[in-house]
Parts: sequence; C-alpha cells; structure tokens
Amino acid sequence: MARLPAHSPGALTEAQQRVYDAIAQGRRAASTSGLIAPDGSLAGPFNAWVHAPHIGERVQAVGEVMRFGLSLAPRLAELAILCVAHEWQAQFEWFAHSRMAAAAGLEADVIESLRTGVEPQLREEADRAVYAMAKALLGPGHRIPELAYQHGVSVLGLDAVVEVVNLVGYYCLVSSVLNGFAVALPNGVTAPFVEPGDQASTPPAPRATS
Repeated sequence: MARLPAHSPGALTEAQQRVYDAIAQGRRAASTSGLIAPDGSLAGPFNAWVHAPHIGERVQAVGEVMRFGLSLAPRLAELAILCVAHEWQAQFEWFAHSRMAAAAGLEADVIESLRTGVEPQLREEADRAVYAMAKALLGPGHRIPELAYQHGVSVLGLDAVVEVVNLVGYYCLVSSVLNGFAVALPNGVTAPFVEPGDQASTPPAPRATS
C-alpha cells in the first residue's frame, strides 16, 4: 500500500501546484504513458515531490535534464538506469524504464538478464563500458576501478562518463523515493521483483542465556 496520499489538482497549495504543473505539463508526462493517474494525481516518484514542493521543484528540474538533456544515447542511459532499478529492486522504476529501454533499442534478452541479476551478453563496447561503471558504483565499495573508468573515457568520452555517473546517482535518489514510500505499480502490472517481507515486523530472536 502506498504511504503517501494522492495529490490531485484542486487540493494543492500554490507551491505544490507549481511542481504539479511542471511535471504534468512537461515533456516527461507527454512521453510517459500512465504518469498521470485517472484521478489526476501523479504516479511514480512524482507524487512525493508534489508533497514536498521545496524539494520537488529542484529534483524535477534535474530529472528533466536526466531525461532530455544528455548527450548520452538513450539506449546507454536506460542500460544504466536498469542497473540501478535492479540493485534497488525498485518496482516502479523497472516497470517504467524497461519499456523505455526496449523502445531505445536495448535487446529483450539483455533487459531480462538485468532484471534477474545475470550478467548480460552485451554486444556493443559502449554498452559494456556503461554497464561496468554503473555496476561498480552500485556494488560494494561504490567506486569505479581505474581500469573501468579509463575504458569508459576511451570508449564514451569524458563528458559521457560524467553523465553516466550523475545518472546513476539521480536514479538512486528516485529509487529511494519509490521504495521509501512503497509507490504502487499500476493496476494489473505484475511486479518485476519479489517484494521482501517487512523486516520491522519480525521480532529479534531471543538471546541465549547461560
């Protein structure tokens, strides 16, 4: 169950309405099916940003750049985003971006491998460079080894590597919002990941006594 109430037009403060309009009337809504729910509220992480407009206004502006202002090819951007979605097991993020990845030309077998955590058979050197850097940032230590970094620069160029690193960080933020507020998938959509049980509801095991 989602943890935040749906914020719909007609019940918003002036600041919330400003964020809502920026999202609902922006390029993301125009290019993303289902972003606006039947009741007028926003799906995905966007409802949370309307709830906190002092944050949402700024995050929304960064999100526009991450979707529409990169020089990185959409295929490569979506590859990095799917790496984040799998690492965070972010249900809505995977739902939305697996479709965008397919539309951008990422192969179905690669998308399925990423979902299941199996190393994908990547056909392009650029794909391999992006995957290596994203997985390194998301993995233990959260560092890109020098060899992977230099390979990324040589294959993609320095500007594209800067974009990949920022893209991973931004979608970690999105995943945190989605998971923290238990953002629901659209009705009828099967969850791509097994949802972990609520660990807080499991009492700790009793301590052994001598």
